[in-house]
Amino acid sequence: MALDEFTRKTVEEKLGSFCENRVPPDARWEVKLSYRFWKNSVILYEEEVRGDNPEKWIKMKVARLDFDPESRGWTLWAYNSNERSMYYLNLPRDVSLDDAIAEIDEDPTGIFWG
Repeated sequence: MALDEFTRKTVEEKLGSFCENRVPPDARWEVKLSYRFWKNSVILYEEEVRGDNPEKWIKMKVARLDFDPESRGWTLWAYNSNERSMYYLNLPRDVSLDDAIAEIDEDPTGIFWG
């Protein structure tokens, strides 16, 4: 099942703003953040210019946010270097989208941004 229209627009506004503001303007030629909807989830990516070919970008999964339509809350997942998802233990399930984004931004464990 896909996200409802209201939730999707909320994600576009909040996560879109996060992606835009997280990377300084002078670094956007070599790194950017993006996201993609997948069923009831949103996957956050970091994209970097490939060193040997500045025309190509490497896309790496950073986090996944799963939406629960019943509770209207979000569950946060991280990805390891093999792009396997791992439940993020430092944040309870069913948090607000704002709290999940703040946790990714602050990254107190170093799992999202190293």
